[in-house]
Amino acid sequence: MIGASGHSDICVPDSVCQERNFAAIAPGSLGESVAGMERRLREIGYSPNVYADYREMLRKEKPDVAVVDNFYGEHGPVILDAFAAGCHVFAEKPAAAGLEQLELIQEAWHRAGTSFAGMFTYRYDGAFYRAWQLIQEGAVGSVRLLNAQKSYKYGTRPDFMSRRETYGGTIPWVGIHGIDWILWMSGGCFTSVTAVQSAAEAPNGVCPETTALAQFRMKDDRMASLTVDYLNPEAAPSHGDDRIRVVGTDGVLEVRDNGVTLLNSRGVQHPQNLPDGDFFADFLAQAAGKGKCRISAEETFAATRTALLAQRAADSGETICF
Repeated sequence: MIGASGHSDICVPDSVCQERNFAAIAPGSLGESVAGMERRLREIGYSPNVYADYREMLRKEKPDVAVVDNFYGEHGPVILDAFAAGCHVFAEKPAAAGLEQLELIQEAWHRAGTSFAGMFTYRYDGAFYRAWQLIQEGAVGSVRLLNAQKSYKYGTRPDFMSRRETYGGTIPWVGIHGIDWILWMSGGCFTSVTAVQSAAEAPNGVCPETTALAQFRMKDDRMASLTVDYLNPEAAPSHGDDRIRVVGTDGVLEVRDNGVTLLNSRGVQHPQNLPDGDFFADFLAQAAGKGKCRISAEETFAATRTALLAQRAADSGETICF
């Protein structure tokens, strides 16, 4: 494990699991602490070696799998080092901080010949997965319009999020989930993006951006929008208020409040969620040649590239064509 600043806890079981030997852990960014994750692994029953330098850890441990979870704007160099060490890589998103870096990562993945997936956890959420399944079954017909929302409580945020170089941006960190939903549920691809953002409510007024909005054009005249914010009220029942509305030629589907609502010729329906899946277990099975993840390396790259272009559009005030 390299870093523990994002969602690497999804890799950690409740007790020792024979298929998962957490051999070692190290920080991946300057000033990052992995003490909490090390303590959790030991409480479960693992005995990871602890390193100050993840590169030394990769050389000495020669791990099969590297979980990359350092500061959000600094994943790229660590992913490159992990591929160079021959590892399968399970990485927090965004995979890269810029388009050139993303191209280098794609090339390194091809050379390594190993598995790669970004932590797009909603593909393993029972409500979102049920929605995707219904769309595949034709419940809304041909998808024409999608509206996605990501809203989080601001809460207490680490210091590295106050700097763009270590944070990476709200669109690539938070909005990338909504971008993945749109790509996943439409089966389409983007042709252009226009975006705006504001850090007006951020403690330093600069970063992180607390609100953002992106509008996408897609092939075949499909359209999509995405809103992102850190303004979910503290009194809200959950940390995140995550939604998507999918409009098709034969119906409308919505995911919100951890449930699915479908309206089509059969009237209003509330399909039952599917069980939540174990993302990391699927990734390990794929790495062992025994299964397949719900998100591919290519889909990880596509969502990352889109998020980076959307961030560029918001920074520049220009419409970016893909």
